[in-house]
Amino acid sequence: STQSTGMVTRTIHYPFYFAFEDDELKRLLAEAELTPAGSVSELFSPLRDAYQFVVSAAEATVVSEITGNNFKGWLTGVRGSGKESVPTLAIVSHYDSAAAAPSLSFGADSNGSGLVALFELSRLFSKLYNGYKTQGNYNLLFVVTGAGGGVMNYDGLRQWISSADVRLLDSIEFALCLDSIWSYADESSLFLHVSKIPKEEKYQKFFMMLNETGKSNDVQFHFVHKKINISDPQIYWPHELFSRKRVFAATLSHLSAPKPGLESVNVLDRPRELDLLARNIRIIGEGLSKYVYNLSSNQAQVFDGSFGVNNFFLSSWLSTLATFPRFQPFVPKTSALYTYIEKVMKEHLVDVSVSSFKVETDRKFYTSPSNSNFFEMSIYKVKTINI
Repeated sequence: STQSTGMVTRTIHYPFYFAFEDDELKRLLAEAELTPAGSVSELFSPLRDAYQFVVSAAEATVVSEITGNNFKGWLTGVRGSGKESVPTLAIVSHYDSAAAAPSLSFGADSNGSGLVALFELSRLFSKLYNGYKTQGNYNLLFVVTGAGGGVMNYDGLRQWISSADVRLLDSIEFALCLDSIWSYADESSLFLHVSKIPKEEKYQKFFMMLNETGKSNDVQFHFVHKKINISDPQIYWPHELFSRKRVFAATLSHLSAPKPGLESVNVLDRPRELDLLARNIRIIGEGLSKYVYNLSSNQAQVFDGSFGVNNFFLSSWLSTLATFPRFQPFVPKTSALYTYIEKVMKEHLVDVSVSSFKVETDRKFYTSPSNSNFFEMSIYKVKTINI
């Protein structure tokens, strides 16, 4: 991650190419490293063979227009006793990722984990909301945005909030944003990032439920409070965009601090232990269910047995996402990724809608004229001339 971040944050006057390791590449590397004296330092000696790397690719051009899609879907609640309306809980995530090599931006953690968690939570809660006796007293709004993460400054969510009906935003009691929630094996903490410390009892209860559920799964919750600097154009966490509209929100992540801008790129963001992601989703689901149904922390788990987190569902979706490089500037308007997202949301939610937008950013992104970032490299063995 550190190396790939350095590639995009520093001026480098020569190109970097990434290749998939196979037997032929290993053979070429072994041959290139072999020197008469057995020293790698003699690789460029004029007394031995040299190697010339040639890539047949046209000069890169600026991406003239970056577009993305936002999705939303609902699970409709029922009005509780003494309530004038049904409040809304929003669960929010983004689908895109970033990497120094755009064609390798598969982002298992950032933000494949948040996206798959949103899908699984929609599947689990739809089972409850389809039953008359288990329909909650909250509307559940599921929002998937594009152009998320530090590189794109969460522009998709910003535009979704800006264009949302004021009545919808006013109805949101709490928005939970899921961003990079796939813990590593040696991590036993999750972080809930907020822009202000909640004083209302209902929010404190939700945080307490998360904390209690986390403890029962050997996970410690930490609450990180960071005030918003309105004059700072950088968005560090997605919940900040809700907070700017006076909607109470928080971002859940295994990261203790944000990775703004180009710090978030990681070409090595690959799947890790699936049970850790399933555990974190179960904790989130239990916390939300106790909030929705006003349950105490010592009551039985809601998502267990046939209502439990489905590892096969998670694995299938993570495998699907791994077939799509998801760096927003290079996601085509007709990408099958959008079709898959809309399809899974329609399977579990109602009133699913899709809206397209143009990304607003000061950064310039370059691609090949063919819109392909896969090239063929030829390696020639040449004789050096000692002059």
